[in-house]
Amino acid sequence: MASVVLGVVSAGCATLTTSAHVEPGISMAQYHSFAWAPADALPTSDPRLDNAFVRDHLQGATEKALAARGLQVQSDTASADVLVHFHGNMSPAINPVSGDSTAGSCYDENCVVRVLQHEVGLIVIDVVDARTQKLIWRGWASNGFEDALNNPDRLQRRVTAAVNRMFTQFPR
Repeated sequence: MASVVLGVVSAGCATLTTSAHVEPGISMAQYHSFAWAPADALPTSDPRLDNAFVRDHLQGATEKALAARGLQVQSDTASADVLVHFHGNMSPAINPVSGDSTAGSCYDENCVVRVLQHEVGLIVIDVVDARTQKLIWRGWASNGFEDALNNPDRLQRRVTAAVNRMFTQFPR
């Protein structure tokens, strides 16, 4: 089934990074409709991402992006050409940072290596051929969301931006 993993880089103001993969040889012209696939068994590691607010904004942004590419939403998975699904995940990460005494960018006079802890997140959206169950497109985005998790307006803007940038790589 199609799956989306939402993960978040919470290292402050990390830049939005997106990419996508299209199955070679696939013609998207054969697909005209999509539906949301049933949830899969992948766990959500952080309840801040497993909520109606995040889910609604991810689904809304995804539906708009697919509609802009000519696909119509179906309420029934049996009548859809492709299936889409997502879920959220955040993971802890560490980042060793060393200073540069020649540039004057040290944390202290000894210029020792510091280890910064942060959370890493990722949004992954899979689009699967409903008939063959074959993955035909996967988009993913990572971004700094830590400062947005407690700010609904900022979180909505970041989720929408991530989905929109992923879908710039969706073939028409």
